Amino acid sequence: MKTINFTGRPEIDFPCEWSYKVFGTSRGSVETAIRESLAEKSYSVTKSVLSSKGNYISITVKLTVNDRNEIDSLYKALSQHKNIKIVL
Repeated sequence: MKTINFTGRPEIDFPCEWSYKVFGTSRGSVETAIRESLAEKSYSVTKSVLSSKGNYISITVKLTVNDRNEIDSLYKALSQHKNIKIVL
């Protein structure tokens, strides 16, 4: 296991489990976007929450990442998908 220290960022030991909270307008469209964006990765969906007014849904995705570049590239793939509104 290697440890990388990014200036101004906490140390992260890789590989590690990483989570993204993904927001969209419906569970089906968000799940499709996750499947398409993370096609080559193994991941799990751990929970989903519907907003109080029913306008959006959030789904937490967990997966193993190997380095900071992978974190960034997966974030970019998710956030650029047409079915996803926000990624945290």
